[in-house]
Amino acid sequence: MMIYTRGLSAGYTGEQLYAVDQHVRDHLAGAADPDDSPDALAGDVVVRHEELQYGGMRVIGTLDAEPDAPYLKADYDPDEAEKNGL
Repeated sequence: MMIYTRGLSAGYTGEQLYAVDQHVRDHLAGAADPDDSPDALAGDVVVRHEELQYGGMRVIGTLDAEPDAPYLKADYDPDEAEKNGL
C-alpha cells in the first residue's frame, strides 16, 4: 500500500484542488508502474480530502500496490546501491 499526501492553503480554488488531485493520482500511479507511466494504474488510486482547521485541505491518495522503483521499497539499502557501478 502506498500513500501520498499534499496540502492546499486556505482560499484554494476548485481548479487548484483538481490539479492537486491529479498530481496525487499521477504520482502514485507512476511510482508503481515499471515504465513510470501514470496512466496504467491511475484508475486504481483512491483520493480523499480532509478539511483542515485553518481552512486548507489535505489531499490523500492511496494505491494498493507496491512501488516499482528500488529506492522506494522498504528494504532499499543506499549503501548497496552506491556499490552498484550504474
